[in-house]
Amino acid sequence: MNEIEFEANVSAELDYKISNLVRVFKITVFGIEL
Repeated sequence: MNEIEFEANVSAELDYKISNLVRVFKITVFGIEL
């Protein structure tokens, strides 16, 4: 795996984790799934 592929995988994984955190945060704060 070259560096470019590695960075792409890392940023995709971060995006996924961040969007999950945001969704959980919204559900916790607003009590609804947005």
